[in-house]
Amino acid sequence: KIYKQLAAEQPSVYQSDLARTYYNLGNLYVNTNRMKLAERKYLRAKEIRGRLAIENPEAHQPDLASTCNNLGNLYVETKRMKLAEQEYLQVKKIYKHLATEYPSVYQPNLAEICYALGALYADTNRLKLAEQEYCQAKEIQDQLVAEQPSEHQPNLAGICCSLGALYLNTYKIKLAKQEFFRAKEIYEQMSKISPEQYMSELKTIRTILKFLSEI
Repeated sequence: KIYKQLAAEQPSVYQSDLARTYYNLGNLYVNTNRMKLAERKYLRAKEIRGRLAIENPEAHQPDLASTCNNLGNLYVETKRMKLAEQEYLQVKKIYKHLATEYPSVYQPNLAEICYALGALYADTNRLKLAEQEYCQAKEIQDQLVAEQPSEHQPNLAGICCSLGALYLNTYKIKLAKQEFFRAKEIYEQMSKISPEQYMSELKTIRTILKFLSEI
């Protein structure tokens, strides 16, 4: 209420604070499973941040991307996949631009949104699009793993598993084996450091590979 009043009087000063308040309220409502209220707050935050991003892209595009991403997640959670896709595509467009200017900062975000789009397309049976997004995410994560293995290996392993499952569902058995084998190698490396954390995933992948070897 206070920021709303201040933003009306001095928009250039307080609009950003008002948007952040709406965004935080949206997060609160999601965490307490009040999705309709969350959607309203996210949409208000998106509206304000969209205007701010036009005026000062460098300062406000990251906040706009975060808002669209959370809104997309909400739409996935409430099974509104077309709306989720629209939000995710806007997020990807923003992070793709930011990653060209600040790759070390925004490449992980770009990989994450490509993966989210891949999962959305897989869930809605658009498997060619899913493969494209997963492969983009994998390419980025490969680069990140080369720079910081311990931080990004879990994400790369997860993408390989998702690609493997997609190839298995589309009867591309050779490609499925390659992806699951790559995931196995990564989990084996990580389990040497944290055996309890990754042993379950490693056991599952070994079972899948055993099944694939018999096909």
